[in-house]
Amino acid sequence: MILPKIAIKRILFATDLSENARQALAYAVSLANLYKAGIVIVHAMEDSPGMDAAIGSHLGQERWAQIQRENEQAARETIIGKRRDENPEVKEALKTIFRDATADMENQSFLLEDMVVKRGLPVDVILEASEVFHCNMIVIGTQSRGGFKQMVMGSTAQKVLKRSRIPVLVVPLVE
Repeated sequence: MILPKIAIKRILFATDLSENARQALAYAVSLANLYKAGIVIVHAMEDSPGMDAAIGSHLGQERWAQIQRENEQAARETIIGKRRDENPEVKEALKTIFRDATADMENQSFLLEDMVVKRGLPVDVILEASEVFHCNMIVIGTQSRGGFKQMVMGSTAQKVLKRSRIPVLVVPLVE
């Protein structure tokens, strides 16, 4: 049996902007280098009213709102260096983060094609971007989470893997 040649032209790298996500980025960059493919970076800032209500009733609405503000601010600061606007500057900041993260990856050539920073459910944002940019593969990291958080939210990587129409490389991340 002759297997078809696999052509990977564009890789979607989904990131939560954590230090651990750099491990998954190393795989995305290595694959892009191997296949001479471009990379599209995607970061989703989650909005989930049903989840907000459930967690708010468990923690208290005031405490949950405080946690959300802190997380949104942390993501904003990571992306744009403490600036509040989220448009062209966000993409420029992501380029900088990407360049810094890949600076020590010797002999790796790849093309950063685009970046997406969007509010919404991460799985929906990731899958939509994979279609819009005609990606051939998704690279995403996953953290081992158990207990209540896993039960309520599930794993974004798991949901992407289940719903994706293209291959997904799930990289386990070290905590």
